[in-house]
Amino acid sequence: MKYNHLIAALAVLSLVLMGCNNQKRLTKTEGNEPKKEAVKQKTIQQRAIEAQPDFQSVNAQKARFQLSYQRKSVAANGTIAMIKDSICIISLQPVLGIELFRLELTPADVLIVDKMNRRYVQMSYAEISEAVKMPITFADAQNVLMARMVVLGQSQSVLYSPAATASAADNNSTTVSITEGKINYQYRIDNSSLALLQADYTANGRGGKATVTYSGHNLFGNVLFPTAVNVTYLDSKYDVSCTISLPNLVFNGGVNAARINVRTYKKTTISTILN
Repeated sequence: MKYNHLIAALAVLSLVLMGCNNQKRLTKTEGNEPKKEAVKQKTIQQRAIEAQPDFQSVNAQKARFQLSYQRKSVAANGTIAMIKDSICIISLQPVLGIELFRLELTPADVLIVDKMNRRYVQMSYAEISEAVKMPITFADAQNVLMARMVVLGQSQSVLYSPAATASAADNNSTTVSITEGKINYQYRIDNSSLALLQADYTANGRGGKATVTYSGHNLFGNVLFPTAVNVTYLDSKYDVSCTISLPNLVFNGGVNAARINVRTYKKTTISTILN
């Protein structure tokens, strides 16, 4: 796979991280007393939410990316640096530790930089929302990267609704499911650690499906966090996946999250990169 496919995969990945969303808030409904089973599932959700990772910054050195776009794949080393509610930078360094591609997410916009061809794409969330036909927020992408359950399309990470149902996925995990608006959600939770193991976002109708799988959980200080994250997205147009290995994580420490200066780069469009 040529490196131009790598920047295409990175571009699609930025849409995957933020692409399956709805505008409605999941809220507690008024009405009759919930059944005993509903109360039990509510407790499972609340316990899982309370156990979710929470940190102000993370620095992931020696990360390993395996990207696949339209059935062509490439591997690259890289880093991830994030300051909560401010910026997330994903840097890909496929050759001798030299940064060739970068993805920057901030509350204001998304910046995709192709250093090899000295070009960049800068998109607002409104533009991305129009491209994927669903409203999106920076908070959604941040919460996915933080291995948290999310209320897609909202700024909050808390997922709660008495309409959610739960069932045993296997002897060690429970699946919580809910349909809200045009999105079907499924979250698989570890029964012991209450860590999020998998999140599925499926758009009704002709929409796509995004799946995020978290594995290899380890304790970094007081933060329980996965050491491997797999993101896949499939619809009638795109088939993309990314597996990120995270062997070295430092939470709540110093982070170099300076934005790149693209003044000498040529601005292009997402369609140019993807074609």
